[in-house]
Amino acid sequence: MAQGPFLAIGNFLNGDGTNRRVNSVIYRWNGVAFSQFQEIPTVGGGASTFFQINNVPYIAVSNFGVADSHNSVIYRWNGTAFGHFQDMSTVGAAGWESFVLSGTLYLVLASYQTGTGFEDNSAIYQWDGAAFVWVR
Repeated sequence: MAQGPFLAIGNFLNGDGTNRRVNSVIYRWNGVAFSQFQEIPTVGGGASTFFQINNVPYIAVSNFGVADSHNSVIYRWNGTAFGHFQDMSTVGAAGWESFVLSGTLYLVLASYQTGTGFEDNSAIYQWDGAAFVWVR
């Protein structure tokens, strides 16, 4: 089991504001403060959410690609770090939230913008026992 808690900070742009391809950072509480634990690749990194499935930690990370879509990514704890688990096809992803309803885990994606406007492509995904599948 991962020793947390963890805190994810999405980095939207690099230091000079010219590139969205920048690593975001996961911090871990060391008993006194949060210290940098792991970097993950993002493209316009936005809000993320942590959740657990069978006591295994996961993190859903949003990537805000608009002109060209960029998959958002779900990472799973592999015993030492968060490793790639599942790509989620997203455009303009702003953030994730998780919830449990009647014993079933769901992820909600909040999308902000598509390549041509501000209509959203927000979605709901359901855990099917092996992966997240699109519901609506």
